Amino acid sequence: MRGAAFGVSGSGGGGGGGLGPRPQDDAARRIETEREIRDRGLSGLDALSWLLQCEFGSVDATFTWMNFHNSGHISRVTFDTAMAILRVDVRQVTGLSKQAVFSAMDLTGARLVSREAFLAAFEAGPAPPPRRCGELAAAP
Repeated sequence: MRGAAFGVSGSGGGGGGGLGPRPQDDAARRIETEREIRDRGLSGLDALSWLLQCEFGSVDATFTWMNFHNSGHISRVTFDTAMAILRVDVRQVTGLSKQAVFSAMDLTGARLVSREAFLAAFEAGPAPPPRRCGELAAAP
């Protein structure tokens, strides 16, 4: 993976919901996160799960951020927009198209993904360590 897969500068939203501005991302941390994904041999939804948990701390917090309208579900447009804001090249990270990733979460075919379906798709993957991913490289 290269820096473009996850991006080295942020303009999205982190924390408590909404697609608003995020603090400037630490490029070294993000590059280290990509290295961790590669070194662990993660691919598919497991790789994206790891990346999102590194960014937001949990799969649940990721869904809360994406569900900015508090409807209890996310649409394909919302998912695509979130990946663009986070500067995630889904195909490079997962080996899958955005459509394939979204379809894997959209178990009912309703073109909407509920919190439960989102959690089921991503919580099955490996959980990152309790520290903020990529910070070991920056630690003294």
